Amino acid sequence: MGQTISGSVVVDQAGLATAANDLSRSATTIRNYIGNVTDNMFGTGRNGAESEAGRKYVEQGKRVHEAMERVSNWLAIWTTATEDTASAIGKVSIELANVDENNARKTNKAADDPSLNK
Repeated sequence: MGQTISGSVVVDQAGLATAANDLSRSATTIRNYIGNVTDNMFGTGRNGAESEAGRKYVEQGKRVHEAMERVSNWLAIWTTATEDTASAIGKVSIELANVDENNARKTNKAADDPSLNK
C-alpha cells in the first residue's frame, strides 16, 4: 500500500524495499561474473604464444581483447552504480518508515491531548 507524501505523489515503502533488494542482488550477480570475462579474455595468446585469432589475425585478436576489457570495465561501472542506487533506495525506504512512524506518534499524541479535543 502506498503513502501519499506530497500532493498526488504516492510512495510504496514495501515496493521501494523490494526494488532495493532486487537491484542489490542483480549487482551482486553481475559482479560475481565479471571475473569470468576478465579471466577468459580472447586475443591475449595461448600461454603467451600464438593469438587465438590465428597468425594472420593478431591485430584483430588484440582489438577483440581490448573490447572485452571495455566490457568488463563497463560491467564493473554498471555494478557499482546499481549498488549505489540500491543503497540510496534502501535508505529512502528506511527514512520514509521513520518519518511515517514519527508522524503517527505525533498524531496519536495530538489525539490524546485534551486541549485539542474541545
